Amino acid sequence: MNTKKWVYTVILLVASLSLKAQADIFAPMKDALKAGSAKELVKYVNQSVEINVEGDINTYSKAQAEFVLRDFFKKIPGNRF
Repeated sequence: MNTKKWVYTVILLVASLSLKAQADIFAPMKDALKAGSAKELVKYVNQSVEINVEGDINTYSKAQAEFVLRDFFKKIPGNRF
């Protein structure tokens, strides 16, 4: 019985560490968004990305997306999020 408790404790510990790591995945993206940094934000997108700005949905390359986001952040600073 003691072994079962130990195994459950280890599983619970591993699961909680896994959840903490998953939460940290989005932290750099959140920081880039708050800073209004298009350059940092596009590091986390694929080679093409779909962006919706005020209902206008388009697919952009990574380089184009950086320019679109840069223009967006000029109009609406990231610190407003």
